[in-house]
Amino acid sequence: MQALKYLFVATSLVLMVSGFVKEDGLTASSKQQTILDTLVGEKPYYLELRASVKYPKGPEGEAMPLSAAFIKIFNEKGLLVAELSTNKKGKCFFRVPLNRKFSVEVGKKGFVSKRLEMITKVPPEKKLVYLFPCDIDIFQSVAKLNVSVLDKPIAKINYNATQAQFGYDAAYTNKINSELKKMYMEFYKLQKEEELLNKPLKTPSKTALEK
Repeated sequence: MQALKYLFVATSLVLMVSGFVKEDGLTASSKQQTILDTLVGEKPYYLELRASVKYPKGPEGEAMPLSAAFIKIFNEKGLLVAELSTNKKGKCFFRVPLNRKFSVEVGKKGFVSKRLEMITKVPPEKKLVYLFPCDIDIFQSVAKLNVSVLDKPIAKINYNATQAQFGYDAAYTNKINSELKKMYMEFYKLQKEEELLNKPLKTPSKTALEK
């Protein structure tokens, strides 16, 4: 049950805020990564999302890294402005400008996609470099599963003035988590049924009298 709690209560997307770093440079770890800069250009301030995409191995299993998952970034008008994919470790870093609104879609062929909403508006005096790590789990498509809850973002990320860093809308997360929990319970049930249907029948062994 502890693993199941991780999948739902940690928002199906474990959002861990690491705050901001100084304006004049990147951390050593980020210098070692290929980071998309096309949306930021020459601006010295931005929000860098460090995504780790995983897929669950069952209600009690550990989530595993998912390579070659796509990440699509859409602007305020719903236009696709960037697309990239996760590496062998299921990781992908990208930057977006401050004072904008973006929608991020994460998915892969044969998997169900999920979306995040990012509002990057900050006070004028708070234009810095911000880092936001998060884990996003997506699962394989299963027939008859109702995924209408995923038509909405699974999380909303915005600037928290009290903490002076980016965080997620806790009220929204708590509300959608109850819907996500129901969907996951149904997902594991249908997945189990599908596995039983596809399981090959064992040939009965011969008895001693038949030999």
